[in-house]
Amino acid sequence: MGENYLILIILIILFYVLIKRSKDITMNELNLSKSLDKFALPDKEIADLYIGDNQNGEEIIFYVAQAGSTQHEKAQRKYSKELERARKNPKKTRLIFNKIIASSILTGWKGLIDDNGTPVENTFDNRLSILNKYKQISNDVMNLATDNESYLNEEDEEVMSESEALSDTAKN
Repeated sequence: MGENYLILIILIILFYVLIKRSKDITMNELNLSKSLDKFALPDKEIADLYIGDNQNGEEIIFYVAQAGSTQHEKAQRKYSKELERARKNPKKTRLIFNKIIASSILTGWKGLIDDNGTPVENTFDNRLSILNKYKQISNDVMNLATDNESYLNEEDEEVMSESEALSDTAKN
């Protein structure tokens, strides 16, 4: 609630300043760039997670949706009662979290094959099986899903870098 209030206040101030001044105002002039960055919405919906290479020498890439999406929130609601019942059992809690990840965060892969060289089908059961078997992959998927910078387009990253450079120059 407090963050929403802060955003509203900042937007009102910005609107007021824009009306009062006829020239364009950049975020650097207002010195709000850094404080507003955390509220920026991502432009990409899926980020790539490099897992390694398969036995054919092809890259294995997992496709990871950002945490907090509508699909993710829906999955959290779906499993909320199970999570509540399992809250004192870390192993069960992890398995339920993996259900949430498999249904809303890990969206698929490229280059994942079985021991016979056959591509592994992207199904909920296969995603869940991988997450339950490989704790590190589950952790890596969630780390990426919660990293907002991973969901910016390359152009946005360049703009942010230039903006940060201007901000640093202004400080010195």
